[in-house]
Amino acid sequence: QTDHWAAEKITEAFVMEVMLKEAKKDPAQAAIMFDDKTADGFRQVAVLETQGRYGEAAILQGTIEAMAPAPVYCGAGSCGLEAVNLSSNEGKDALALGLKAAHKNELLRDSERPCPSCNKLKIHYDYHGNKACTGCSYRQINGKIERPAQKPKEVVFKKQEKVAA
Repeated sequence: QTDHWAAEKITEAFVMEVMLKEAKKDPAQAAIMFDDKTADGFRQVAVLETQGRYGEAAILQGTIEAMAPAPVYCGAGSCGLEAVNLSSNEGKDALALGLKAAHKNELLRDSERPCPSCNKLKIHYDYHGNKACTGCSYRQINGKIERPAQKPKEVVFKKQEKVAA
């Protein structure tokens, strides 16, 4: 039987392997999964391979993979992210705010971090890293933040009484 720590390391190694394969296929995704330096390295590998310099490309790829940041991920809701059913009202509301989801597990609800606009636990994320709040319509789509329009505060005038001097 594998203990908890060994299981985590096995999972981490598997996730890293999958991410590196995807990063090599699409260096633009490497910037999202890892960082810009890793993405630039995978772009250089692609250039070397197109030039037929496979030995240099393999050496560079090994260096990039060794230097790539370790993946950070969570599982089973341990980080407060929970899958949302796309056909539920909650899922439909999140999609209506501009979030994208092609498959059932690509829309997540954050049950730990509140919305920066309304402070409610109604933030949702899509697989592109966009987020939106179904409580107040706050959105961050493709890096652009849209805050909901503020309702004008109602001004109440108090009737002043004359004071005798």
